[in-house]
Amino acid sequence: MCGHAVNDFLALEPNIITFHLEACKNKEEVYEMIKYIKDNHCKVRNINKT
Repeated sequence: MCGHAVNDFLALEPNIITFHLEACKNKEEVYEMIKYIKDNHCKVRNINKT
């Protein structure tokens, strides 16, 4: 799974986690990350490179 640091942030019980789409290998990993964060009662914000 992309974003190994997500668990460290989730331990702090944030309201929202922001991650870069480029941190994931493919679209499926992006969806997995979003689901994982939401399943841990946190909102998700993605950023893509422009």
